[in-house]
Amino acid sequence: MDGPTYTDEEWDEYFGDHLAPEPRTPPSWRRWIAGIIVAGVLLTGLTAWIRVIDLGDSISDAEDIRTEALAMVEESPWAWLVDDVRVDAITNIDIGGYVQNSPPDGVIFIDRRPWDRNDLEATVAHEIGHLIDFAAFPQSRLPVGGGDQGSRAGAIAQADRPRGGLATEVWAECAAVDAGFRDTDDDDATQTYRCTDAEYLIFRATVTAFGDVCRQWGEPTCRTMLTAAPR
Repeated sequence: MDGPTYTDEEWDEYFGDHLAPEPRTPPSWRRWIAGIIVAGVLLTGLTAWIRVIDLGDSISDAEDIRTEALAMVEESPWAWLVDDVRVDAITNIDIGGYVQNSPPDGVIFIDRRPWDRNDLEATVAHEIGHLIDFAAFPQSRLPVGGGDQGSRAGAIAQADRPRGGLATEVWAECAAVDAGFRDTDDDDATQTYRCTDAEYLIFRATVTAFGDVCRQWGEPTCRTMLTAAPR
């Protein structure tokens, strides 16, 4: 005896899986957010939105900045030159950090701004580079102008001589390159904060010739620095 026959619609009605979830449309608020993001990208460009997203991953709390910077210092073979890291507002937006020069005190000051980790690493390495300069070449701390040091031009010329002809900011940038936190610049770069391949070779040759390096701030200390492997 033949059994009953069913159309597709009847089979689905009687025997179909009615527990299977029906496709859900995204809530309207999600569609609105997606629309805003797309519109924002079209109006302002993708780069600006990437910066906004990156800002959410930045180090912004002052104590967190100090903690991260101290950890970066500890990873450096030159950590013994650093007495402290302090976070404070620096009014010049072009300056992310600085160290005292006359007299040096071994304290690195970092601006209280939201920091990308890579930028913070490069800044800390740059400031350590200045402390290397102050310790290895104490004559580079000559006061500028007047007194027994002669003219301003003469003092600047003397200040540049000890580090193989590298200006202080170039030396510090090359220290950041040597630490692996930034790349060299094009050989024709002329900006103040730079380290070209040629300048990096001068930096490496000068560091290789180091014997005892002595810090004169805090508790005076001398160490024989072994030549570290280049970047």
